[in-house]
Amino acid sequence: MPKPIFPWIGGKRKLADHILPLIPSHKCYVEPFCGAAAMFFLKQPSDVEVLNDINGELINVFRIVKYHLEELYKQFKWALTSRQNWAWLQATPADTLTDVQRAARFLYLQKLAFGGKVDGQTFGTSKV
Repeated sequence: MPKPIFPWIGGKRKLADHILPLIPSHKCYVEPFCGAAAMFFLKQPSDVEVLNDINGELINVFRIVKYHLEELYKQFKWALTSRQNWAWLQATPADTLTDVQRAARFLYLQKLAFGGKVDGQTFGTSKV
């Protein structure tokens, strides 16, 4: 089973075997609170598909993956993982970055955040 591209609290990937059979045949599929969109990527494609979420940074990631995947990939070619780099990216205001840089920042922080938290992120491990 494919994994979502980033961890998300409340993600449904582990429940997919139970949820997917409950989705009826359809021509239009709408995810009003998509999060990591596990069900969207695991289900059969339909004619019309809509991903929505209140988190604009999250939606930016999906848009960049769809239209600028190569550029996003280049952002990680020489990426280093460290607490200092994580703190620097967390402190960098998203509105000072391009859409591709914002998507890379979101993915980096989300992938390395303890427990896949979106709010109150901490680097990789608990302090206690």
